[in-house]
Amino acid sequence: MAQRAVEAVESGSLQIHPSRYVSTWQQWLGNIRPWCVSRQLWWGHRIPAYYATVTANDSGSGGEEWVVARNEADALQAASLALGVPPNRITLRQDEDVLDTWFSSGLFPFAAFGWPEKTEDLHRFFPGHLLETGHDILFFWVARMVMLSLELTDRLPFKQICLHAMIRDARGRKMSKSLGNVIDPADIIQGSSLDALQTRVKSSALAPSEIEAALQANALDFPKGIPPCGTDALRFALCAYTAQGRDINLSVDRVVGYSAFCNKIWNATKFVTSHLLEAEEQDTPLEGNLLSHAASGIDSWILSRLCSTCDAVHAGFCSYNMSQVTSAIYNFLWHDFCDVYLECAKTRLNSPGAQNLEDRRQERLVIRSVLLRCVTDATLLLNPLMPYLSEELYHRLKAVPFAAHGTGVGKASACIASFPTGLGLRDELLEDDVADALKLAQAVRSCFILRCIPSSAVSCT
Repeated sequence: MAQRAVEAVESGSLQIHPSRYVSTWQQWLGNIRPWCVSRQLWWGHRIPAYYATVTANDSGSGGEEWVVARNEADALQAASLALGVPPNRITLRQDEDVLDTWFSSGLFPFAAFGWPEKTEDLHRFFPGHLLETGHDILFFWVARMVMLSLELTDRLPFKQICLHAMIRDARGRKMSKSLGNVIDPADIIQGSSLDALQTRVKSSALAPSEIEAALQANALDFPKGIPPCGTDALRFALCAYTAQGRDINLSVDRVVGYSAFCNKIWNATKFVTSHLLEAEEQDTPLEGNLLSHAASGIDSWILSRLCSTCDAVHAGFCSYNMSQVTSAIYNFLWHDFCDVYLECAKTRLNSPGAQNLEDRRQERLVIRSVLLRCVTDATLLLNPLMPYLSEELYHRLKAVPFAAHGTGVGKASACIASFPTGLGLRDELLEDDVADALKLAQAVRSCFILRCIPSSAVSCT
């Protein structure tokens, strides 16, 4: 069974992400050892093994034997054959142990759909495509699912395995009760004062030494408590953390930073919708080639950056590189869109300009169309990572008449809308030119700031 699982990975039929865990897979299964399948628990699949004993007859002859069967009737027949006596002389006692948890869960991919019966659910949902789980149970659970599926159904249970990192505290220590450094996700999502954290520890079932350790850890790590960050910020932070490698050293401060990112997105969308509401009733958003032909300068640049972001997000999802996905979205929204394009758009929308009214109207139509395209696509890119925020913003965009005239927010929900493709508006030369200009502006700004600081302060710095 182990050999078939090794060959599945070697042939590419089964893929493991990240690929560095392929060697772990081969090491475990290439040096397979006997596996104890019994556990002394009160729940689980009871072991179908029966201890059969023969009632002594007048001559005093008896006997005993272990038999395995689907039920007691089958076990009685098997014991009768094994012991060579009629069934009425045999007493059965089923083993009191249950099968190991990993044995039971190893059957999950097909047993959950009615196997061994050929059910409609089994035909429709087995095998699956992707399994996502922690790397710490690669052998205990994943390998057993693969081995048992190949053995009992002659099919792989899934085609790809995506392994996520393990979460540690900010110092890189494993979260454990004895260290008192376990962080409840609900405390990050909803926020908690230090007093509330300490009260919960004191009322827990931990040992006195563990309670003292937890109290000290909370006082050291969260002297002012934990501010509410929300589910979306926590999810985004955990995905962004995957760049660290094997484990995640979770810092609540970083989650707080992504909570500020959520606020940034909210405020930027609020600004955009306020200007979309000012569009004239007959205005329809420019899309596709019309938008690309009408856009110029900074408009073309932000559309190109949006296209680059969509490409990076697609590549990140396809390679299960969540850090690439979060970085691309963060950089586009915070730096490209909010820091650069929005500031330019504010000036252009509020400036009367020198051109005639029709030219001015056309320019504002282009700006609003670009704003709508950027916000809509960014909202949809965010949806897998920030479903609550993106869904709310999606419906706010739908409520704006100008946006409703376009095609970006035409679905009932963001989670069923078409995922952005970038519209093929990539202009790498333009992106390089604007990047150089931004670097120059930053350098000039830095020099100006240094010249305004007293020389004594500069030397101290």
